[in-house]
Amino acid sequence: RTISSGGDPTGDNWIFEEDRIHVSGYLQKKSHNKYNTGMQERFVKLEGPNLSYFKKKNDDTALGTASMDTADFVRPYDASPDCAIFEIKDGDRVFVFQTTSHNEMVRWVTIINKVLGAYKERKQAEIVAKIAKETPPRVLLYDRVGEKEFLVEIETALAELYPTMDMEPEMTLKEHISCAAQVVQYLLDFVPEVQSIGVDKVTRYDILAAVMTEVNTTLTERFSALVLPTTLPNGSEKRELVYENATLGDIHTLIDWIARYQVTLKSIKCPVNTAGGNSAVTVSGAVLSGTCRNPKSSGVFGLMPGICKLYVHGGSAGAKGGAAHHLYDHCMKVWDSVVNKPEEMIQQHSNGSFYTHAPIDMWEAINQHVALATATNSPILHVLIAEKVVTSLTDVFNNIITYVQTLDTSDDPELQGIELEYISALANDTALHIEEVIELIDTFTISEIRERIDEIFDPLTTLLVQCGQACLKRLASKVMTDVQSTLDEVFMPEWIEGNQVHVVTTTISDYMNDFETFLVEFWAAKFAYTILEAVILSYIRVILFRKGAQNTPTTPSTPDTPVQKVGFFSSLMRKTAEISQKITNTGPQQCEVDEESLGRLAQDVNTLNQFFSKKAGQDVATEFLAIINEVSLMLFLDGVALVQHAATRATEFPSAAPAIKIAALAIMRMRPATITRTHFDFLHTTLDPLIATAPERLRAQEAQNIAEDRLSLLYTDLIPPSMLAKPVATQSLAQRLKNMSHVNLGAATTVARQSSNDTGDNDSDCESDRNSGSGRGSLSKTGSFGRAASSDKRGDLMDDIIGVLNTHDEEDAAYLQAMEEERQREEALRKRVGVLSYEGHMEKKSPAHNQWQR
Repeated sequence: RTISSGGDPTGDNWIFEEDRIHVSGYLQKKSHNKYNTGMQERFVKLEGPNLSYFKKKNDDTALGTASMDTADFVRPYDASPDCAIFEIKDGDRVFVFQTTSHNEMVRWVTIINKVLGAYKERKQAEIVAKIAKETPPRVLLYDRVGEKEFLVEIETALAELYPTMDMEPEMTLKEHISCAAQVVQYLLDFVPEVQSIGVDKVTRYDILAAVMTEVNTTLTERFSALVLPTTLPNGSEKRELVYENATLGDIHTLIDWIARYQVTLKSIKCPVNTAGGNSAVTVSGAVLSGTCRNPKSSGVFGLMPGICKLYVHGGSAGAKGGAAHHLYDHCMKVWDSVVNKPEEMIQQHSNGSFYTHAPIDMWEAINQHVALATATNSPILHVLIAEKVVTSLTDVFNNIITYVQTLDTSDDPELQGIELEYISALANDTALHIEEVIELIDTFTISEIRERIDEIFDPLTTLLVQCGQACLKRLASKVMTDVQSTLDEVFMPEWIEGNQVHVVTTTISDYMNDFETFLVEFWAAKFAYTILEAVILSYIRVILFRKGAQNTPTTPSTPDTPVQKVGFFSSLMRKTAEISQKITNTGPQQCEVDEESLGRLAQDVNTLNQFFSKKAGQDVATEFLAIINEVSLMLFLDGVALVQHAATRATEFPSAAPAIKIAALAIMRMRPATITRTHFDFLHTTLDPLIATAPERLRAQEAQNIAEDRLSLLYTDLIPPSMLAKPVATQSLAQRLKNMSHVNLGAATTVARQSSNDTGDNDSDCESDRNSGSGRGSLSKTGSFGRAASSDKRGDLMDDIIGVLNTHDEEDAAYLQAMEEERQREEALRKRVGVLSYEGHMEKKSPAHNQWQR
């Protein structure tokens, strides 16, 4: 049964009448009851926007309703030609109705769809009207005219805010910055307009990216006209402001504004992906046109390095050399004031430590420059200023180090009287500088440059420590000057029964008590190390390298494997021994190396150990005294064991290998009664390959993070620099002669060379009697120095020395050649296998019964 009313549903006005019945009648409806899902007859009518169904036609209360305002669709139940069922979905519910025929179903579906469509269109129109009312005009403009014309409108608006230089040529730098600030504010005002647009409340990043790009373009064009590139004579490019009289303050203001704009641009959320380059910029997945480049990139930032360099180095008349010049000039003036009037600059704290006003005066200016740089939040300026601070202070501290090392107070009694206090003040100043540097590093808070800042300041902190150590060494040298005459008596006859070391430690103790007051705690503790090293090294140098001192053997030397030579050469050897004896008798006599002297040496070690254990601790004292123990051990060992011990140390300490060899040679020369030429040869052939490979082994240790201990440093510091700078040649003729005769002929060789040069270029023959009593022969050939041995120009002593040198050249040539070939073979083998091994008999001390065993 069907009841229909309402007329023709083809018009538009009647659809939205609330009481208008569009269609009605009895239909079968599928029940929603899960226990009864069959079809039930219901009266259904579409009145206004509501499709309601009733149990009876005259019922006032509907059993259910589907609204056309919220319904999703109405459609036939299936596509069969005789289908009489249709369904309506409204929210989560689906209503299923059945008509009496297929045609009747089509009629119902058509009418309902007409009404449903009309209500949806009206709802969409309302939404569009609401969106249009709420959408900012510039967003509507972008959607209406497109990106290209939209950017033209934006460019015009920005030109009104920030005119070009052609339009306003008289604009000052401050006015430029003011106009740029208005442009940025224009951008910031636009950001809220593109947020939460439409029903879905989306952000129009495409429009925002376009505006940001245009703002960046405008600012880049305007600022590029302010900072012009110029080419220097060396071909490099430099930026200069068009305002010649711009001051450092003006340039700083410009840097500060650009840095703040960079931060502002980063703070604006506009997700972009430029993996494909500026021509393929995407915003939130949508590809922007080629006109819109990366909105986060601005050409203004590319100008920043040039402007920062202009601020740091200067270039304009108003800048007057830049911040770096001001900083450097100020630091150097402060240091010059200290040098010119040290008496006036020295101050004393209430605790007794000395200082000057130099650190305070320097850091007042440094902190001002750094504060200006960090206020800009510009990473480039931070790095540049940090570099210039380091450069200025590096020059100052290098000057201080040189000044302290070369200071001569002999002509200035007043300065000489306060030298200890003056150097102590300079040392304390470095401690204050170190504290200031640490605090300064913490002021650079930008994370992206933190590692770079640490790299910049690392050399400066190292130099500061070196500067303080230079001051401590100067103080130690003054103390050593006071005790050196006492130390010079070590290993001399009067030393055996004397108390020289006790006198030295007592004097040093008085000085250290003063320095504990003069120096800050940091340097006072370091001074104990410095003076400890100075005393120990000076003590050993007196023993090993005493100028002019010789040992007088009580028994003749007995070589292990003597080479018996007869004839003329043996007479020369005897004569050389006589000459050597004359030379040794001209200098002070050292003690012999025997049980008594070694025992006295052990007593000194105990005295030094007790003293420095109190001052620096037992561990430190033991660490430093190890070098004396090394010397004592090598004085005690036999020749072969001495060389093997030196080789072990040279292998362990590659950097000290040359110094170890020189120390071993000095010790061997002190023992002419037990050390033979064979031992010297053994030392050269054993240590020379180790010295040659020392750099290689040192690099290998560094690669494995293996650090040599203090004993290695003490060996290196023990040897005078002049001896390390010119290491002993392994096969030099002079060295061979010294090894053979067991005397120091260095001075004699020098005299011989000089005397040989005095003969001029004319060779002469020396004719003399060859009887065995005289011990002299006819040397009528040119010697190894390129001169004839002339008795007219030299005395008997020089004639004999030159004769020995010349004859030894010829007779020992085969021996030298064989030794060199053997050394080359060993070196080739070492390079091939990479290892140099040693074997032989040594004395081992048993821990059980404390006895030496072979």
